[in-house]
Amino acid sequence: MKIYGRDRWGARRPRNTTPQAPGRNSILFIHYSEGQGRSLQNLKEQAAALRGIQNYHMDSNGWSDIAYSYLIAQPYGKLRRARLFMGRGPKVVPASQIGHNTGNVSVCVLADPSEPLKKSTEKLLIELAKQHPGRYIAGHRDGGNTDCPGDKIYRRLDAIAKASGKTHWKG
Repeated sequence: MKIYGRDRWGARRPRNTTPQAPGRNSILFIHYSEGQGRSLQNLKEQAAALRGIQNYHMDSNGWSDIAYSYLIAQPYGKLRRARLFMGRGPKVVPASQIGHNTGNVSVCVLADPSEPLKKSTEKLLIELAKQHPGRYIAGHRDGGNTDCPGDKIYRRLDAIAKASGKTHWKG
């Protein structure tokens, strides 16, 4: 599984970090970036989208970095495979789900919520979940009042959990 590092997408340096080590009971939370993804047809466009998200999180929200541990760019157009990007990484507390950040890991899928989850995106989520030490997978909505990660992605979480040997945690 190839992970594009922060340098590949031109990430800014975080203001500060809070280290963590996800444990056996930790959760891999799945998010989506609403309205993102459909036009991201090459690495340059995907990197620009990630920088835009990071800028919003740091400059508008005042957070120390991009909120997510990882981000996945779902393939569109000529792209056949999804790409996995390093966000904060799994050893830093994310800022993506209120009340459920410490000890957990988050991944954001850059996708159009009206689109189904593409096979290569689902495969990356399964591989990432297999590498995650925790035993649970959840959608953002399982830990908060939101429709994230969208109905089309959320419907696949039970299958992703099963394929990765995890359990779908539902709050």
